[in-house]
Amino acid sequence: MWNRNFVLALAANFVFWVCFFAHVALYPLYLSGKGFDEGAIGNIIALASVGALLGRVVSGWAIDRWGAKYFILAGTVITGAVSPLLVLSTSGALLGFYRVLLGFGLGIFTNATLAHITYITPAANRGRAVSWWGIMNNSANAIIPPLASV
Repeated sequence: MWNRNFVLALAANFVFWVCFFAHVALYPLYLSGKGFDEGAIGNIIALASVGALLGRVVSGWAIDRWGAKYFILAGTVITGAVSPLLVLSTSGALLGFYRVLLGFGLGIFTNATLAHITYITPAANRGRAVSWWGIMNNSANAIIPPLASV
């Protein structure tokens, strides 16, 4: 189970979540500084969940058809391309749209990394492999927001 591909997939998942949770901790502060009120900030932040739901639905069957690696890359590219746009606009509607796209990238990336881990792990170890995938998420969530907020 603990081969190079497995460790790389876990590391990619962890780094992705580090970036995401740093963003979750800091982006509301940024929006507040731009004059958005609490309700608008909450709505803008929540729209990533809509995008993630869409990304998970769309990528599930597509990963089965074309494999996980393309969607790991696509999720990375979408997230990397959209992230800078989140600070280049002050339009609430446009920021909401960008958050949906960010969530879409998150949905397909995380689906693809989880699928990849299950593809490369022997059947007898898949439960443990999936647990370690989840541990990367929880570790980033426990570590990054407090560090990002300092």
